[in-house]
Amino acid sequence: MKMTTGLVMGKFMPFHKGHIALIEFGLTKVDHLIVLIVTKKDEEIPVEVREKWLQSHYKDQAVTVEIFRHDLPHDGGFGEEDMLKWCEAIASRYPDIDAFISSEAHGDFLANYMGIEHISYEPDRCSLPISATEIRKNPKEYGEYLTEEVKAYYGFS
Repeated sequence: MKMTTGLVMGKFMPFHKGHIALIEFGLTKVDHLIVLIVTKKDEEIPVEVREKWLQSHYKDQAVTVEIFRHDLPHDGGFGEEDMLKWCEAIASRYPDIDAFISSEAHGDFLANYMGIEHISYEPDRCSLPISATEIRKNPKEYGEYLTEEVKAYYGFS
């Protein structure tokens, strides 16, 4: 029987319980999960810090954490041409994955482009209604959604 590999990608800036729920869900659907941190230059939280958070959290699981440094648009609201650039970049980097796991609307687009399954996780985010953007505005207010390592990064526990 073929081993299945899935892909989850995001900025993870910061890593929070919504990300954990998505990744844990992904682990129930595939044998191995690649968690791809997408990053641009000069982001608020260094990518190496985010990589450490993810590697530490998933050190004993079937997860590989990788970094994708790019200059593609990634703040939402972009058109089909930009989506195609993303699809080309991801498909060329990961030609052998079996599934893309996300809670984002673009998941279907990428999966269709690659000819793989899109496994959607709570697109309405009802069980954990949080976003990293909101957390960055006021980390202490959203401390309940953060791991101890992320809280320490922000200077509280």
